[in-house]
Amino acid sequence: MIDLNCKAAVDITMIVLKYMNRNARMLETCFAAAFKRLPGFNVYAVSKVFLYSFSRSLGCKLFPRHIKVTAVCPNWVKPEFIQFAKILKTIKPSDIFHSP
Repeated sequence: MIDLNCKAAVDITMIVLKYMNRNARMLETCFAAAFKRLPGFNVYAVSKVFLYSFSRSLGCKLFPRHIKVTAVCPNWVKPEFIQFAKILKTIKPSDIFHSP
């Protein structure tokens, strides 16, 4: 979790930063978990706190270069595929695939 949400995000940001020009904009996808206590998801939530803090600090550092950093913090998202996956769990392969 930490490698993905912290280390990978920082590594990718540093790679992309080399190619950003004046007046560019960077979006860092954080999450509302950065502002909540989430028992059972504590490492996940802390990784989002890190990313949020990193984004804010990066914005200050890049201010002289006129590069704006926005930390996007959406709330929980329930994609439609989760509901579809639950339906598929109840279907047996023989219900879908018929032998000729």
